[in-house]
Amino acid sequence: RFMIWGAEPAGSMPKGLTASPDGRWVFAANMGRPNKRTLSVFQAVPFALDRELNFEGSAIELTPSPDGKVLYFTNKKKSGYLEVVDLETLKLVHHIWVPGFPKFILPDPDGKHVYLSLWSSDGIARVTFPELSVEIMKTPGHARVRGSGRQSKNPRGMAFSPDGKTIYLANNMDRSLSFIDVDTFEERKRIDLGWAPRHVVMSPDGSRAYISLSGQDEIVVLDTATESVIQRVKVGHRPKSLAIAHDGRFVYSANFKGSSMSVVDTRTFETVEIPLNVLRVSGLTVHPDDGFIYISGWCTNDVWAIQRIDPGQFPLLPLGKYRPNNPCYKCEMHPMGCPSRAEIKKHRKW
Repeated sequence: RFMIWGAEPAGSMPKGLTASPDGRWVFAANMGRPNKRTLSVFQAVPFALDRELNFEGSAIELTPSPDGKVLYFTNKKKSGYLEVVDLETLKLVHHIWVPGFPKFILPDPDGKHVYLSLWSSDGIARVTFPELSVEIMKTPGHARVRGSGRQSKNPRGMAFSPDGKTIYLANNMDRSLSFIDVDTFEERKRIDLGWAPRHVVMSPDGSRAYISLSGQDEIVVLDTATESVIQRVKVGHRPKSLAIAHDGRFVYSANFKGSSMSVVDTRTFETVEIPLNVLRVSGLTVHPDDGFIYISGWCTNDVWAIQRIDPGQFPLLPLGKYRPNNPCYKCEMHPMGCPSRAEIKKHRKW
């Protein structure tokens, strides 16, 4: 069973979410208001806002290092920085300029390199530590969307192949998935997926990759051995972020325009959609013990905790706070996808 447990306020337009490897914290990247409440820090269980961190710029996506010592987040200031925050002190330790509007962050297992998808540069960047050197790789050719001319591919989500030798890169405007060879740092292959692939997650055993198709309300299942699509699963309206349970049992999708979360059983591909009291959902992450899923409300400036209750388990009591739906009429920032007044009025019925 899945139960909506409660919610906490975040900064303006919380986009990315991540949980610390030790399960103590949940972090939200707030994109809407520059220089203020850049990151929200929550106690994971029971879910509660702990503090706000102010950094120059606006946060986009974030993820911890594999060893849990630092937190990486991308910053949209001047078209892109990679920021590195010490997780012990929550202080900024590195401020690295990466041209090309970096979005998603993919650290390699040994922490030597961090890869960033470059939304406006049709490729990825590789940052090497401790040298802090930056390499840029652009995928060849132009976007292949019919009638788009020289439109950007807008690469977004990434994941490593099971052997760590390939990066799967979702090209949002190219309807495709690139296979990037880590050793040569070049694209070795590209396949068609469908309209607006956005996020990629890997199953714990490495046998499958799951890719959200925002334009088709689907999750694509890729067999990593054959590098081919084996299944398409219908989910809620405009799925953005994906997360997978650490035991591999479920894949979760944050359905941006559906204001909901879909739960996909990875054994049967049966799907349940959970409506949420938010307007637009964006970020998504799973607690290391799989007991909670966290999802951010882009236009309601909050983060919700959803408890997964397996057989023999019980809800965590007392329940958390219920937040009334009160989205703004005038966003502090106006990105593509802001809701209309009619949509806001419709969602106020909650």
